[in-house]
Amino acid sequence: MSAMRERVQPILAIVRRDFGQIHRHGLATLLVLTVLLFFLGILGFSIAGGTLREIGVPPWTGGLSGESLPINLLDFVYGYMVLVTMILLPFAFSSNYGGEMEKGAVRTLTLYPVGVLEVTFAKLLYAAIAGFLFSFPISVLPALTLGKPAADVLGIYATAYLFSFGIVAVAAFTANLLTYFTKRMYLKPTLMSWLFVLYSFFLTFRIFGFLMGALAGPSAAGIRESFAPLIALSPYHQGGLLLSGALGGPGSPDWVVFLIPVLLLVAGVWFSRKLYPDIYEKE
Repeated sequence: MSAMRERVQPILAIVRRDFGQIHRHGLATLLVLTVLLFFLGILGFSIAGGTLREIGVPPWTGGLSGESLPINLLDFVYGYMVLVTMILLPFAFSSNYGGEMEKGAVRTLTLYPVGVLEVTFAKLLYAAIAGFLFSFPISVLPALTLGKPAADVLGIYATAYLFSFGIVAVAAFTANLLTYFTKRMYLKPTLMSWLFVLYSFFLTFRIFGFLMGALAGPSAAGIRESFAPLIALSPYHQGGLLLSGALGGPGSPDWVVFLIPVLLLVAGVWFSRKLYPDIYEKE
Protein backbone atom coordinates (compact mmCIF):
# COMPACT_ATOMS: atom_id res chain seq x y z
CA MET A 1 0.00 0.00 0.00
CA SER A 2 2.81 2.39 0.86
CA ALA A 3 4.59 1.52 -2.41
CA MET A 4 1.44 2.40 -4.35
CA ARG A 5 1.15 5.68 -2.44
CA GLU A 6 4.76 6.51 -3.28
CA ARG A 7 4.00 6.05 -6.96
CA VAL A 8 0.70 7.93 -6.96
CA GLN A 9 1.77 10.97 -4.96
CA PRO A 10 4.34 12.22 -7.52
CA ILE A 11 1.78 11.77 -10.30
CA LEU A 12 -0.80 13.82 -8.42
CA ALA A 13 1.85 16.42 -7.61
CA ILE A 14 2.62 16.84 -11.32
CA VAL A 15 -1.10 17.13 -12.14
CA ARG A 16 -1.61 19.78 -9.44
CA ARG A 17 1.38 21.68 -10.76
CA ASP A 18 0.08 21.49 -14.33
CA PHE A 19 -3.37 22.79 -13.39
CA GLY A 20 -1.74 25.56 -11.38
CA GLN A 21 0.10 26.55 -14.56
CA ILE A 22 -2.68 25.74 -17.01
CA HIS A 23 -2.29 29.18 -18.62
CA ARG A 24 1.10 27.96 -19.85
CA HIS A 25 -0.32 24.77 -21.32
CA GLY A 26 -2.50 26.08 -24.11
CA LEU A 27 -5.44 27.36 -22.05
CA ALA A 28 -6.14 30.23 -24.46
CA THR A 29 -6.21 27.91 -27.48
CA LEU A 30 -8.30 25.37 -25.56
CA LEU A 31 -10.86 28.05 -24.79
CA VAL A 32 -10.97 29.20 -28.42
CA LEU A 33 -11.47 25.61 -29.65
CA THR A 34 -14.20 25.10 -27.07
CA VAL A 35 -16.07 28.24 -28.14
CA LEU A 36 -15.79 27.34 -31.83
CA LEU A 37 -17.00 23.78 -31.27
CA PHE A 38 -19.85 25.01 -29.07
CA PHE A 39 -20.91 27.46 -31.77
CA LEU A 40 -20.78 24.64 -34.33
CA GLY A 41 -22.90 22.49 -32.04
CA ILE A 42 -25.49 25.20 -31.40
CA LEU A 43 -25.75 25.86 -35.14
CA GLY A 44 -25.94 22.21 -36.13
CA PHE A 45 -28.42 21.18 -33.46
CA SER A 46 -30.59 24.24 -34.15
CA ILE A 47 -30.88 23.22 -37.78
CA ALA A 48 -31.49 19.59 -36.85
CA GLY A 49 -34.01 20.57 -34.18
CA GLY A 50 -35.99 22.66 -36.65
CA THR A 51 -36.14 19.76 -39.08
CA LEU A 52 -37.15 17.31 -36.38
CA ARG A 53 -39.96 19.57 -35.20
CA GLU A 54 -41.43 19.32 -38.69
CA ILE A 55 -41.08 15.57 -39.21
CA GLY A 56 -41.16 14.43 -35.57
CA VAL A 57 -38.31 13.08 -33.48
CA PRO A 58 -37.31 9.66 -34.90
CA PRO A 59 -35.73 6.77 -32.98
CA TRP A 60 -31.97 7.00 -32.52
CA THR A 61 -31.23 4.50 -35.27
CA GLY A 62 -33.95 5.30 -37.78
CA GLY A 63 -35.85 8.01 -39.59
CA LEU A 64 -33.14 9.80 -41.57
CA SER A 65 -31.47 8.46 -44.68
CA GLY A 66 -29.32 9.40 -47.61
CA GLU A 67 -29.00 7.83 -51.04
CA SER A 68 -25.86 5.75 -50.52
CA LEU A 69 -25.16 6.06 -46.80
CA PRO A 70 -27.99 5.77 -44.28
CA ILE A 71 -27.79 8.56 -41.73
CA ASN A 72 -29.65 8.49 -38.48
CA LEU A 73 -29.93 10.65 -35.39
CA LEU A 74 -27.33 8.60 -33.54
CA ASP A 75 -24.79 9.21 -36.30
CA PHE A 76 -25.34 12.95 -36.01
CA VAL A 77 -25.12 13.19 -32.21
CA TYR A 78 -22.33 10.65 -31.79
CA GLY A 79 -20.39 12.21 -34.65
CA TYR A 80 -20.54 15.65 -33.05
CA MET A 81 -19.47 14.33 -29.65
CA VAL A 82 -16.62 12.37 -31.21
CA LEU A 83 -15.49 15.53 -33.02
CA VAL A 84 -15.49 17.53 -29.77
CA THR A 85 -13.64 14.94 -27.69
CA MET A 86 -11.18 13.97 -30.43
CA ILE A 87 -10.05 17.61 -30.64
CA LEU A 88 -10.10 18.73 -27.00
CA LEU A 89 -8.63 15.62 -25.35
CA PRO A 90 -5.57 15.23 -27.61
CA PHE A 91 -4.99 18.98 -27.50
CA ALA A 92 -5.07 19.03 -23.69
CA PHE A 93 -2.65 16.09 -23.64
CA SER A 94 -0.25 17.27 -26.33
CA SER A 95 -0.05 20.92 -25.21
CA ASN A 96 0.71 19.86 -21.63
CA TYR A 97 3.09 17.02 -22.50
CA GLY A 98 4.78 19.08 -25.20
CA GLY A 99 5.63 21.81 -22.71
CA GLU A 100 7.35 19.24 -20.49
CA MET A 101 9.45 17.90 -23.33
CA GLU A 102 10.44 21.34 -24.59
CA LYS A 103 11.86 22.25 -21.18
CA GLY A 104 13.63 18.92 -20.78
CA ALA A 105 13.39 16.75 -17.70
CA VAL A 106 15.62 18.69 -15.31
CA ARG A 107 12.78 20.23 -13.32
CA THR A 108 10.79 17.00 -13.21
CA LEU A 109 13.81 14.99 -12.07
CA THR A 110 14.61 17.59 -9.42
CA LEU A 111 11.13 17.93 -7.98
CA TYR A 112 9.67 14.46 -8.46
CA PRO A 113 11.47 11.08 -8.44
CA VAL A 114 9.58 9.81 -11.49
CA GLY A 115 10.17 8.02 -14.74
CA VAL A 116 8.48 8.26 -18.12
CA LEU A 117 5.68 5.96 -16.90
CA GLU A 118 4.67 8.39 -14.14
CA VAL A 119 5.03 11.42 -16.40
CA THR A 120 2.80 9.81 -19.04
CA PHE A 121 0.18 8.85 -16.44
CA ALA A 122 0.23 12.41 -15.05
CA LYS A 123 -0.23 13.98 -18.48
CA LEU A 124 -3.06 11.58 -19.31
CA LEU A 125 -4.78 12.33 -16.01
CA TYR A 126 -4.48 16.04 -16.70
CA ALA A 127 -5.94 15.54 -20.20
CA ALA A 128 -8.77 13.39 -18.83
CA ILE A 129 -9.84 16.04 -16.32
CA ALA A 130 -9.34 19.08 -18.56
CA GLY A 131 -10.89 17.31 -21.54
CA PHE A 132 -13.97 16.37 -19.53
CA LEU A 133 -14.44 19.85 -18.04
CA PHE A 134 -14.32 21.50 -21.46
CA SER A 135 -16.04 18.86 -23.60
CA PHE A 136 -18.94 17.82 -21.36
CA PRO A 137 -21.08 20.99 -21.46
CA ILE A 138 -20.58 21.73 -25.16
CA SER A 139 -21.33 18.10 -26.07
CA VAL A 140 -24.34 17.45 -23.87
CA LEU A 141 -26.19 20.78 -23.73
CA PRO A 142 -26.81 21.13 -27.50
CA ALA A 143 -27.80 17.46 -27.78
CA LEU A 144 -30.40 17.78 -25.03
CA THR A 145 -32.32 20.26 -27.21
CA LEU A 146 -33.38 17.39 -29.48
CA GLY A 147 -35.81 16.12 -26.86
CA LYS A 148 -34.30 12.66 -26.49
CA PRO A 149 -33.87 11.06 -23.03
CA ALA A 150 -31.04 12.60 -21.03
CA ALA A 151 -29.76 9.14 -20.09
CA ASP A 152 -29.30 8.29 -23.78
CA VAL A 153 -27.49 11.55 -24.46
CA LEU A 154 -25.18 11.00 -21.48
CA GLY A 155 -24.49 7.44 -22.62
CA ILE A 156 -23.51 8.64 -26.09
CA TYR A 157 -21.23 11.29 -24.60
CA ALA A 158 -19.65 8.77 -22.22
CA THR A 159 -18.89 6.46 -25.15
CA ALA A 160 -17.34 9.24 -27.25
CA TYR A 161 -15.31 10.55 -24.30
CA LEU A 162 -14.04 7.16 -23.11
CA PHE A 163 -13.10 6.05 -26.62
CA SER A 164 -11.28 9.33 -27.29
CA PHE A 165 -9.40 9.09 -24.01
CA GLY A 166 -8.64 5.43 -24.63
CA ILE A 167 -7.21 6.25 -28.07
CA VAL A 168 -4.99 8.98 -26.63
CA ALA A 169 -3.78 6.69 -23.84
CA VAL A 170 -2.97 3.82 -26.23
CA ALA A 171 -1.21 6.26 -28.57
CA ALA A 172 0.91 7.72 -25.76
CA PHE A 173 2.07 4.35 -24.49
CA THR A 174 2.61 3.05 -28.03
CA ALA A 175 4.97 5.98 -28.60
CA ASN A 176 6.80 5.02 -25.40
CA LEU A 177 6.98 1.44 -26.62
CA LEU A 178 8.62 2.56 -29.87
CA THR A 179 10.95 4.85 -27.93
CA TYR A 180 12.19 1.96 -25.82
CA PHE A 181 13.27 -0.02 -28.87
CA THR A 182 14.58 2.91 -30.95
CA LYS A 183 16.16 4.76 -27.98
CA ARG A 184 14.79 8.02 -29.32
CA MET A 185 11.38 9.68 -29.62
CA TYR A 186 11.04 9.64 -33.39
CA LEU A 187 7.26 9.59 -32.92
CA LYS A 188 6.46 11.56 -29.78
CA PRO A 189 3.36 10.81 -27.69
CA THR A 190 2.07 14.27 -28.62
CA LEU A 191 2.13 13.46 -32.34
CA MET A 192 1.05 9.85 -31.93
CA SER A 193 -2.16 10.86 -30.13
CA TRP A 194 -3.22 13.01 -33.11
CA LEU A 195 -2.32 10.28 -35.62
CA PHE A 196 -4.41 7.73 -33.73
CA VAL A 197 -7.52 9.89 -33.34
CA LEU A 198 -7.39 11.04 -36.97
CA TYR A 199 -7.10 7.46 -38.18
CA SER A 200 -9.97 6.41 -35.94
CA PHE A 201 -12.17 9.28 -37.11
CA PHE A 202 -11.59 9.16 -40.86
CA LEU A 203 -11.70 5.36 -41.00
CA THR A 204 -15.19 5.10 -39.54
CA PHE A 205 -17.77 3.65 -41.92
CA ARG A 206 -19.73 6.91 -42.21
CA ILE A 207 -16.86 9.40 -42.62
CA PHE A 208 -14.85 7.19 -44.95
CA GLY A 209 -17.98 6.58 -46.99
CA PHE A 210 -18.65 10.31 -47.29
CA LEU A 211 -15.07 10.98 -48.35
CA MET A 212 -15.06 8.24 -50.96
CA GLY A 213 -18.46 9.35 -52.22
CA ALA A 214 -17.10 12.86 -52.76
CA LEU A 215 -13.82 11.71 -54.30
CA ALA A 216 -14.65 8.49 -56.14
CA GLY A 217 -18.34 8.83 -57.00
CA PRO A 218 -20.00 5.58 -58.17
CA SER A 219 -17.03 3.40 -57.20
CA ALA A 220 -17.16 4.60 -53.56
CA ALA A 221 -19.02 1.52 -52.29
CA GLY A 222 -16.41 -0.85 -53.71
CA ILE A 223 -13.55 1.15 -52.24
CA ARG A 224 -15.28 1.22 -48.87
CA GLU A 225 -15.68 -2.54 -48.92
CA SER A 226 -12.01 -3.05 -49.76
CA PHE A 227 -11.09 -0.91 -46.73
CA ALA A 228 -13.41 -2.88 -44.42
CA PRO A 229 -10.56 -4.46 -42.39
CA LEU A 230 -9.04 -1.04 -41.68
CA ILE A 231 -12.46 0.42 -40.85
CA ALA A 232 -13.02 -2.41 -38.38
CA LEU A 233 -9.87 -1.31 -36.51
CA SER A 234 -11.29 2.15 -35.85
CA PRO A 235 -12.36 2.40 -32.18
CA TYR A 236 -14.89 5.10 -33.09
CA HIS A 237 -16.45 2.74 -35.63
CA GLN A 238 -16.72 0.03 -32.99
CA GLY A 239 -18.14 2.58 -30.55
CA GLY A 240 -20.84 3.46 -33.06
CA LEU A 241 -21.77 -0.21 -33.41
CA LEU A 242 -21.88 -0.54 -29.63
CA LEU A 243 -24.25 2.42 -29.31
CA SER A 244 -26.39 1.26 -32.22
CA GLY A 245 -26.99 -2.11 -30.60
CA ALA A 246 -27.60 -0.54 -27.18
CA LEU A 247 -30.17 1.93 -28.59
CA GLY A 248 -32.22 -0.60 -30.51
CA GLY A 249 -30.47 -0.55 -33.86
CA PRO A 250 -28.57 -3.13 -35.90
CA GLY A 251 -24.98 -4.11 -35.39
CA SER A 252 -22.70 -4.98 -32.52
CA PRO A 253 -19.01 -4.36 -31.93
CA ASP A 254 -16.36 -6.90 -32.83
CA TRP A 255 -14.83 -7.40 -29.40
CA VAL A 256 -11.81 -9.24 -30.82
CA VAL A 257 -10.67 -5.97 -32.40
CA PHE A 258 -10.19 -4.50 -28.91
CA LEU A 259 -7.41 -6.98 -28.21
CA ILE A 260 -5.05 -4.89 -30.34
CA PRO A 261 -5.28 -1.65 -28.32
CA VAL A 262 -5.29 -3.65 -25.07
CA LEU A 263 -2.07 -5.41 -26.05
CA LEU A 264 -0.48 -2.14 -27.16
CA LEU A 265 -1.48 -0.52 -23.88
CA VAL A 266 -0.13 -3.35 -21.72
CA ALA A 267 3.15 -3.52 -23.67
CA GLY A 268 3.47 0.27 -23.66
CA VAL A 269 2.97 0.51 -19.91
CA TRP A 270 5.43 -2.32 -19.29
CA PHE A 271 8.23 -0.83 -21.38
CA SER A 272 7.51 2.71 -20.14
CA ARG A 273 8.71 1.48 -16.75
CA LYS A 274 12.14 1.00 -18.31
CA LEU A 275 12.38 4.55 -19.70
CA TYR A 276 13.71 7.53 -17.78
CA PRO A 277 12.96 11.24 -18.27
CA ASP A 278 16.44 11.87 -19.67
CA ILE A 279 14.99 10.61 -22.97
CA TYR A 280 13.34 14.04 -23.27
CA GLU A 281 16.74 15.76 -23.18
CA LYS A 282 17.60 14.10 -26.49
CA GLU A 283 14.82 16.09 -28.21
